[in-house]
Amino acid sequence: SGGQGGTIRDQSSAIEEARKNGDTNAISLLFQLRIFLAYLFGQYQFAGELITAMEDFAAEEQPHPSCALMPNEFLYKGLVAAVLVRDGDRSRWMPTLLKCREKLEGLCLVSHRHHHGLKLLEAELSLTNGVKDAAARLYDEAIHAAKEYGLLHQTALACERASIFHSSELSNEALASSYLDQARDLYLQWGAKRKVAALLSEHE
Repeated sequence: SGGQGGTIRDQSSAIEEARKNGDTNAISLLFQLRIFLAYLFGQYQFAGELITAMEDFAAEEQPHPSCALMPNEFLYKGLVAAVLVRDGDRSRWMPTLLKCREKLEGLCLVSHRHHHGLKLLEAELSLTNGVKDAAARLYDEAIHAAKEYGLLHQTALACERASIFHSSELSNEALASSYLDQARDLYLQWGAKRKVAALLSEHE
């Protein structure tokens, strides 16, 4: 979506404002939001650029982000990294993917609320490693775990990734369509009308 892409990029001014104010938590949150939106709308290379910029910021400023921000940071960075590994840049992104998986594993020892993110990331890692039967099972486990905690957008995201997997990897269009219908319904419940419009445009 070109309009959404413009919105993602326009948020750079908000990051600069937060940087001037020394609000490192706001900067971390804005980076996360931009990475999530870029990933959500299929702008994977741009999401990778944002991750690199976020890492450069962290190395320069050494922020201490809120613990509440960490699970989403590891999840979204890991999901982007998985796609970019499959796109061919394994040396740059596989370490990021494995590190994010390790961090989410640690968080799951503290709270099962992060279990859905770990399962989704493990599904993407299994796909990256060519273990498709494990990937299929893990997508379903991610969906179930997100539903258990009433996380609409995380359930929708897991359903969408499962749809992409079953279509592109297993050529099971009937099952892919079922997951996609679930994803659209959940995104709509969440209020993500642009995302629903984008899905309808992609699959019309």
